[in-house]
Amino acid sequence: MHYMRFLLCFLVLSSLAWADRIPMANGKSPNGKLCLAMTGSGSEAHLEISDAKTKSVIGSIDVSSYAVFPFVANPDNTVCLWAPDSTHFILMVRSTKRTWDVSIYSVQPRVRKLPIPDLTAFALAALHEESNFRWSRETPLQWHDATHVILRLEGDCGTPPNVLLYSGEVSVCIDGKVTLKAPFKTEKEEG
Repeated sequence: MHYMRFLLCFLVLSSLAWADRIPMANGKSPNGKLCLAMTGSGSEAHLEISDAKTKSVIGSIDVSSYAVFPFVANPDNTVCLWAPDSTHFILMVRSTKRTWDVSIYSVQPRVRKLPIPDLTAFALAALHEESNFRWSRETPLQWHDATHVILRLEGDCGTPPNVLLYSGEVSVCIDGKVTLKAPFKTEKEEG
């Protein structure tokens, strides 16, 4: 009887100890040397970049957002994609109830955020609009090569009753240059 209680307590405490660290989908770098995991508690969340072999943390990024931990690790709220050479990754985080933003990070020689333009502003400028109506999303699709990542930009713009839904793809270079892959598609929002 005491053994069963001990075993049950051990299992519960062990699961709680690991509940604050969630490995990210696509979190292991292509070269297998680094891995990404979400850590945190409640409204505080961090993306840890760790050595896959030693498990030592080499960097941490504050990703506190609209979604609280552990839900921030859900792929609907956070997406990460590694560059093929494992030197960069792009991170999409749900920043509000209706917006998702991306950032690009370098991991060499240390973890640091690279400056890129506001991609929603880029889309709105291409559409000759001033602001979103309700929502916008910047979704990483794939790395074209080691320095360029393809993203889908979606959202709505305009004012009722003339609200347009927009969607398009851009290429973002790690140096911050953004290139439109094709003209944005728009359609009138119904309702």
